[in-house]
Amino acid sequence: MRNFLHVFHGDERMPTLKSIANEMGISASAFHKRIHKIHNLLMSEDYANVPIQVKQGKVQFALTGFKGFKLVTVEGLHRIPRRSEQVDFPHFRSHTGSSMYYVNSVSHEMEEGEMVTTVYLDYGMWSPYWELRKSRAIELHEVPRNIRLGGDYEMKEFLFGRLHDRW
Repeated sequence: MRNFLHVFHGDERMPTLKSIANEMGISASAFHKRIHKIHNLLMSEDYANVPIQVKQGKVQFALTGFKGFKLVTVEGLHRIPRRSEQVDFPHFRSHTGSSMYYVNSVSHEMEEGEMVTTVYLDYGMWSPYWELRKSRAIELHEVPRNIRLGGDYEMKEFLFGRLHDRW
C-alpha cells in the first residue's frame, strides 16, 4: 500500500481519491463516506473544544543591517517586541553594522509542535511618516520593483532624491 504522507514535488501528480480507495481495497463510495465522517468529527463541537498543547517556543531575531544579515535564536523570552518598537543589540554591531533596530514585522509558525516566532528587525529608528510614505509609493506604483526589493535605503534614495517635492 502507498505511503499517503508522501509529499509531492514538481510534476508529480496527486493520486485521485478513487485510486487511493482501490489501493485500500474499498469502494469509492465507502471511502467517500469515511472522508465525510472524519470531516464531520473534526468540525464537531466536541472536537473543537479539545485544547491543543504547544511546547514553549523559541524566538528568532532576523537582524538586517547595511553590512549584512544575522539570525539570532533566543529561548525563554517572556515578552516579544511588537511592530515599531526599538531593540538594541550592541554585540552584533560588527556583524551587521548597527546596534539599534526597530521591529518591522513579526511572524508566528508551528514547527513540529513548537511555536517559533520570528521578529524581523531593520536597522535605524521606526518612523510613522516613512511607513505611510512607503505604503503610498508601493500602492501608487511610484517605485520600480527592483528598487522596492532592494530595501528601505534604496526606496528612500529613489523617492526623496527624485520625488521630494511631490509629497
